[in-house]
Amino acid sequence: MIKKLVDKLLIYQKFFLKLIIPITFIVALLRMKIAFYRLLWDIGEMQAMDLKIFHTFATEWFAGKSYLESTHSYNYPPASYIFFWSLFGWLELDANRWFFAITCVFCFGYFIYLAIKESELKNNLSCLYLGLVIVAMYPTSVMIGNGQITIHTLLPLLLSILLIEKNQGTWLKDTGISILIIFALVKPNITIPFCILIFFTSKSYRPIILTILGYLALSFWASSYQESNLLELILLWLKATGETLIADFSYGSLQSWLAWWGMPKLILPAAFVLLLVHTVWLYFYKKEDVWLLLGITAIITRIWTYHGIYDDLLMIIPLIAIIRLCHKQLDRQVIDNVSERDDIAYLLVIISWFFLLAPSKGFDTESFRAVIFRGGQTIFWFTMLIFLLIRTHQSKYASNSRFRKM
Repeated sequence: MIKKLVDKLLIYQKFFLKLIIPITFIVALLRMKIAFYRLLWDIGEMQAMDLKIFHTFATEWFAGKSYLESTHSYNYPPASYIFFWSLFGWLELDANRWFFAITCVFCFGYFIYLAIKESELKNNLSCLYLGLVIVAMYPTSVMIGNGQITIHTLLPLLLSILLIEKNQGTWLKDTGISILIIFALVKPNITIPFCILIFFTSKSYRPIILTILGYLALSFWASSYQESNLLELILLWLKATGETLIADFSYGSLQSWLAWWGMPKLILPAAFVLLLVHTVWLYFYKKEDVWLLLGITAIITRIWTYHGIYDDLLMIIPLIAIIRLCHKQLDRQVIDNVSERDDIAYLLVIISWFFLLAPSKGFDTESFRAVIFRGGQTIFWFTMLIFLLIRTHQSKYASNSRFRKM
């Protein structure tokens, strides 16, 4: 049934792309208009709200204002404030909004280039469609309008993992990789699961050692501006993060589910258990295609702890992994039940358009539309996760069978 449906869709592929691309372009245009207006010109309290908080973080921290005296909750480790200063702290707020907008345009431009390149799409219409989807998807506009740093974390993180995969082990390249990882560590709730992937896929321990040393150096440097020492600051950060996890609920994560079930005390243990399970799984599948591992890690990252809706940008990574599967068959001599064309992958790519471009307004309310949005997104994430887990296992099985035949 799926094969027949995909057959018909592929017959009219160009027609559908020519139909969907203008719609996606209009959605992207409207969302970018709202996003950049919120970021640059709107003076409302909720506009560019995260940028304002990060600006306050940077100016207060390096002015020596005590961690405990701040009006904001410091939910980031000390080293992150070096990053905040580089992006938010050295300009006045109004100028900072424009500077941040420029960095967003650059980061998304390079991210789109990387996505198209790594997805290995050959059709120009398909490339255009993927680029427009990244711009039009709901987390992109929320991220820009809020002044969040998801893309500033995701881009260096993705680059570092891809460079590790192709790295020849020179000091210069290893140093560059470690700088990218350190940069990405500004948001540990995104970076930590990917760091486990980096540990298992790195051909050398040098980038990991350089990352640890560099991160420690930045941590000591940042802590020198505070009265408390580094250990005390880390403990305060962990305490503030724990309080946020219990009090500030998002959706589509272990945190939100356990809170809804009335078990907030299990939030931290459950997060660590999921991270441990993911670590063990990566150990056994570390030699498989890096994009399969990236796609699975991105979904685990989204559900293992608290994330705002802007972090749903993570879902573009499993989408790229699935697009690659559309034209990359597994070993047909070993896996007879996987067709040369991965029909399920094609179907997931097609329906992803509806989920990625879904209207997210009022997602945090209890309205019927909000419940449908949250439930639909979560179901789609788990569908992609199960699909990628199955394909990764089949790939490993195929590799082992080929090895036995040699």
